[in-house]
Amino acid sequence: MGKMEQTSVAEVGRWFSRFGPYVALVVVVVLVVGVAPGRDRRSDPSQVSTQAGSLSSGTGTGTVGGTGTDTSTSPSGGTAPVAGTPGTPGATPGGEAVPGGGAGPGGEAEAGQVAVGPDTQPLATVAGLVANCDQATGRVKVPSKGAALCVPAFDGDNGGATTQGVSGDTIKVAVYRAQEDPTTAAIVAAAGADDSEEQVRQQYLEWVAYYESNYETYGRKVELVFVEASGAATDDAAARADALRVAELRPFASFGSPSNTYTDELVARGIMCFECAISQPADYYQERAPYVWSIGNSSTWGSIHGAEYVEKVLAGRKAEYAGTPILQQQDRKIGSLHYDTPDGDYKAAFDTFVSELTRRGLSLTAEASFYGYPDLTGLQEKVRPLIQKMKDAGVTTILLATDPFAPIFFTQEATRQQYFPEWSITGPLTDTAFFARTYDQKQMQAAFMSGGIASRLPEELSDSYRLHVWQHGKPPTAEAGYALIRIPIGIMYSGIHYAGEQLTPETFKAGLFNVPVTRGGPTRAAVSYGTRLWPGEDYTGVDDVTYIWWDFDAQGEDEIGNDGIGLYRYVDGGRRYLPGEHRTDVRWFDEAGTVLVHEDYPEGDRPPDYPSPAG
Repeated sequence: MGKMEQTSVAEVGRWFSRFGPYVALVVVVVLVVGVAPGRDRRSDPSQVSTQAGSLSSGTGTGTVGGTGTDTSTSPSGGTAPVAGTPGTPGATPGGEAVPGGGAGPGGEAEAGQVAVGPDTQPLATVAGLVANCDQATGRVKVPSKGAALCVPAFDGDNGGATTQGVSGDTIKVAVYRAQEDPTTAAIVAAAGADDSEEQVRQQYLEWVAYYESNYETYGRKVELVFVEASGAATDDAAARADALRVAELRPFASFGSPSNTYTDELVARGIMCFECAISQPADYYQERAPYVWSIGNSSTWGSIHGAEYVEKVLAGRKAEYAGTPILQQQDRKIGSLHYDTPDGDYKAAFDTFVSELTRRGLSLTAEASFYGYPDLTGLQEKVRPLIQKMKDAGVTTILLATDPFAPIFFTQEATRQQYFPEWSITGPLTDTAFFARTYDQKQMQAAFMSGGIASRLPEELSDSYRLHVWQHGKPPTAEAGYALIRIPIGIMYSGIHYAGEQLTPETFKAGLFNVPVTRGGPTRAAVSYGTRLWPGEDYTGVDDVTYIWWDFDAQGEDEIGNDGIGLYRYVDGGRRYLPGEHRTDVRWFDEAGTVLVHEDYPEGDRPPDYPSPAG
């Protein structure tokens, strides 16, 4: 496809919204692990490999079983990772996006206060490790730099029914399937990201087969039960009814959620929820601990990153990249347009941002909140006075913290008002070429920012694609969504792997929190959970950022394989920065040292090589 700045939101299809309003935003994590799905790879879903009998799935969408509350047991000695001694580097949850470290809590300390180690840790001779342990690296033998740490092999009693949804043989998991939303699905489907329901369901089974073939599950297999939504994502009554329907299944966990209402109903019943609340404030997850987990950064941690970015990268300089000479000659005046819900779910995160700026001796010239996704109706009219406010206040540089759709309207409106400031657009998916091509390109010529997505590799080198081919001997069945589908599955299986045989929500938490922090690389975002890096307990994954700027002349494929004009350039080859590590000498709009897509693995990012189980 070419540029999409003229695309009408009301014109198109369906794929994106099938993952629900929150999971839709999680595509950011698809890209964190370097996915770039291709276009001409249709495969026969009936040919999926069933390695070692790994597939176990429910196919119904109704309710079974009785109602009840959580019967989880207390922690009972979950198995810890066994890579050298305590404090040595660990593996990432999900197995493919390597965790990072190196800065103090809150982004205040200089790099190095958190122990950071190499990606591999030679093991002393330890008897009884899992059979697929590589003694040289301390990780299981899958061809990924972020493969899980080795754990002791299981042989004996796994405790049977240790918690709700868990028996001696199975772990029941509900897969929530949101209703189509033609308004918000429009842009993504127009770009060709449309998998059939059959492809999606088969892809879940294929990833289950991968993880159960390579991760320790202590004699249990996952049973998936697909649950179709009964109403629109914005329908709280339907979300509550769906949650109660899922609760009747008495599962261990749910993948995906239409809203906080659904998630809270599950949490109240002791059901874990993976990728059910994206980029919420840190206290949201802490108040629901240990039940809600995400791989994307919390909005609170993002605010801390953002304040440091403003201080070190933006403040005290001329607005030299703005689109008019008058603005270019002015000292930067920074304004903030930030997403919030009608209930103010993100106010705490914005307050954290303002507090961090104040602590650094900085302030905003103007600010305003807005409500965008999933209610895009009339958003063009809503943004008009907000852009006017920025313009009237003399703002030279707009910080737009947003869902991926709203920048379409904000940038178009700025052009209508002949207002051409600098743009720093942050939020799930906003740092993808896929969405950036839908923004007004006159404005995007002045777009530069810190982003969470790791620099890209060709599809055949990306972890999700490559691991699927390694396991099954064929490309993923779901063309557009295969990496997205893997995210909650990867978090869950990593927690199970580290929890030990006595699986409960508490041992799940203890296992992931016990994984030490290690640094990633240009194509591998840092991911960690626990208390080592941020203030308070962290139930969200990505910790670091990179610097990117929009090259509106660059031509190539976006993240799902569509050829077109406009790509993000990654500064210094995609080098990544943890809190406390932001630079003061970033060179924007200078191609020297930048990369659009790596032709091969950067130094240190090449994964190990092991024989394929597919032959």
